[in-house]
Amino acid sequence: MAAGLRPDSVQMSPATTSVLEQVFQVMDYLYRADLKYVDDYRAALVQSFSFVPSTQEGQWLNSRKNKRHMTQVEIFTLNFWCLNPGVVSGLFLQCLNHLIIS
Repeated sequence: MAAGLRPDSVQMSPATTSVLEQVFQVMDYLYRADLKYVDDYRAALVQSFSFVPSTQEGQWLNSRKNKRHMTQVEIFTLNFWCLNPGVVSGLFLQCLNHLIIS
């Protein structure tokens, strides 16, 4: 065994791995071209509501979708938006040899 390596390793869940990949992708876009387009990106925290079946003990299960037996939960989503269409089209043009617009 190499020096400095521990025999026990920590494994991340697939959800954690996915979140980290997405964060690194956003950071890659922000740091491209020496931060030339960093002012074109905005972070937006979006709040939404959803109804989920309530899970109170002693409650009868009902096959009908009834809001009396549903609990409202808040969901927050963090989005990164690029507000400059030139940034996105520039990324496409780097990958393409020819572009025909009709």
